[in-house]
This record gives sequence, C-alpha cells and structure tokens, in this order.
Amino acid sequence: VGFGEVLDQTPAVSAKSIEEPAPDEPIFFVVDDQPLFLGGDPDMTFRKWVAERVKYPEVARETGAQGRVTVSLVVEKDGSLTVLEVRNTPHSSLSDEVVRLVAMSPRWEPAKQRGKPVRMIYLLPVEFRLN
Repeated sequence: VGFGEVLDQTPAVSAKSIEEPAPDEPIFFVVDDQPLFLGGDPDMTFRKWVAERVKYPEVARETGAQGRVTVSLVVEKDGSLTVLEVRNTPHSSLSDEVVRLVAMSPRWEPAKQRGKPVRMIYLLPVEFRLN
C-alpha cells in the first residue's frame, strides 16, 4: 500500500490469547520490512490514532486509576491485529479500553521477511493520566 492508497477500514482484531504459535507460523521480533499503519510508522501513526480515540473509563476515573497499560499485539500476515497479552495495567477497565481501541483498528500492511508477509510482535504502551 502506497501513501496515496486507502487501506481496508474493516476492524481487524481478535482479542484472544495465543499460547504458542504454530511451528510453521513463527512470530518475528526483527524483520526486513516493518509493518505499516495507514502508510506510516506505527510508532507515530498508530499511537496518534489511539490517542485521538481513547476514552478514560468512568470506573477508572472514579477510583483514581491511572498509569501505563502495555499490550503486546501480533500484526498478522493479513494485516489484522491479535492481542497476545496485557503485559501491564493499573486497572482492568484501562486495559479493556486499549483492547477496545485495538479492535477498532483498520488493517495494517504486514511485516515482511524476504519479501513475504510474516507475523510480527508489536508493543503498544498507552498512558492514562488524570488531570
């Protein structure tokens, strides 16, 4: 997908845990070509996309919960996202909000290794701060 093309806007996530990838479907940490979100670097574009849509859960606000939620995702070979695990969360409602946002994500351009799409892990930290 080039910069002028529109990605499929279909939500692309399954919020399931993956115990072990199939031996023929490894999850890469380092690849030749990084995955792209809306034609750009996910560290800039996806985090901005998330920040524009995040809603502070009322129950977290009422209890004063704040801090960083970190989830590990897999950008699948078809560009969909799979939530591997919530690695850190100060409150379950905050991690539920991050998973909700991931579920809304348009498809990504997948990572490539030797010119072929591969599964790749991506860490997403989201900060929640009360004013």
